Amino acid sequence: MSIEDEERGRRLKEVDGLSATTVMDRARVDPDFMSRVILALEECGVDDRTDEEHVLLEWARSFQRQRGFRAD
Repeated sequence: MSIEDEERGRRLKEVDGLSATTVMDRARVDPDFMSRVILALEECGVDDRTDEEHVLLEWARSFQRQRGFRAD
């Protein structure tokens, strides 16, 4: 397993197991967490995302645009 794969797995574990509401609540107050959520969900790929993950990703992108946050 490459370092990149390990990093991707670590990011996914941050989101995995948390309810969408919990992730959304934390993301609203923590722009860095929001960026990590977006990155982790984008790296899953369209075909591997659940419906809930897809909705969460769209919400996070929209929220970032509204608040002027940047995904680094």
